[in-house]
Amino acid sequence: MKPLETAESSNDIICISILDWNHPTLIHAVGQIMERFAKQGQRVFFVNQPLRWLNDYKQIRKESWLRRKLIDWRKGFVEVSPNFYSFTPPPILPLNRIKSRRIYNIFLNLNSRLFRASLKRALKPCHVIDPIVWISLDPELGEAILGKLEERVSVYHCIDELSGFTNLSKNLLDLEQEVVHRCNLVIATSERLSENKKAFNPMVYTVTNAADIEHFKKALDPLPTPIDLAAVPHPRFGFIGQFEQRFDVEMLQAVATARPDWHFVLIGPVREGYAEGNPFLQLPNVHSLGPRPHEQLPAYLRGLDVCLIPYKIDRLTMGIYPMKLHEYLASGKPVLASALPSLSQFSSVITIVNNAQEFLVAGEEALRYLDDPILIADRVSVAEHNDWSQRLLEIKQILLPYLGGRSG
Repeated sequence: MKPLETAESSNDIICISILDWNHPTLIHAVGQIMERFAKQGQRVFFVNQPLRWLNDYKQIRKESWLRRKLIDWRKGFVEVSPNFYSFTPPPILPLNRIKSRRIYNIFLNLNSRLFRASLKRALKPCHVIDPIVWISLDPELGEAILGKLEERVSVYHCIDELSGFTNLSKNLLDLEQEVVHRCNLVIATSERLSENKKAFNPMVYTVTNAADIEHFKKALDPLPTPIDLAAVPHPRFGFIGQFEQRFDVEMLQAVATARPDWHFVLIGPVREGYAEGNPFLQLPNVHSLGPRPHEQLPAYLRGLDVCLIPYKIDRLTMGIYPMKLHEYLASGKPVLASALPSLSQFSSVITIVNNAQEFLVAGEEALRYLDDPILIADRVSVAEHNDWSQRLLEIKQILLPYLGGRSG
């Protein structure tokens, strides 16, 4: 990465994201969108998360990417790729466990001033004018800059229902409502999220998640099976993503126990606190391989037989539109998924299951027709209509009236 050297521009994007651009294990929607804005010529100034949660500080010794946050803020914005620059702010105080709203506001103000000053200092050599401010699910840092950067338009990007996370404070949830109200518009990734946010801002648009279809269609090619996956017997039922509170571990445990000849492969990180003593992960036909680089995922998909979206149905998942849906479909693999509202429209190309018994029946059916060329083609066709390039066009059309007719 090299230091920023660039001239004045207009319609630059300053993106405040709840996830880092270079997060070591998670690919996320806002990163995909911002990368494509940059490729089309708009400058993107992507603001990573500072050290802020108590868990961050606890894990500094074993996570090198967290340790880098202690010093990376001194670098200012650095170039990741043409037109795309990232910045990691200095560490801030953890607020989530503060229950008193008065004390919370005092420390929130301290954090806001520190963050705002560091961001303005990093932006100073960049000659940013009338930017688009894009706040992706981070009310605290979003509130710190709203109206402070002479922005042309402010966007709240709602990718999850924050109130569905049981470990977040009411103070943060209240602050999100204020930020949603103050932004010019809201872009939500599902109809359910859109309806929830209309209570605080009438200018809400639904732009669902998508996938890098050409990348995941590589799973249709004769790729070699990765060594760790090759060691797992068939049939392989696979999940790519983070193992955490959304995962319906009870349903999968019941299925894996009933069918010891079926093998369940988890490809992705296991969130802290979800692995210790988990009986599902200890079953002999459950294989947790850990996270794998994005570029290797098509090879893993090709080596699976059936792909899974096994989420609990609760307040958090009722609003999600899983990115992995179209990644799976692009590979042509059969998909078994929980009855999430956002997935009902895809019932012609995926199988919805409500419990372990339905999963067992659907699993048998999926294995029976693994190589059906018509089914594979139908899945890929649906995926091809859900690429990130198409979503970017939707977003540009939404932004156009706010930019005085300029598209970028």
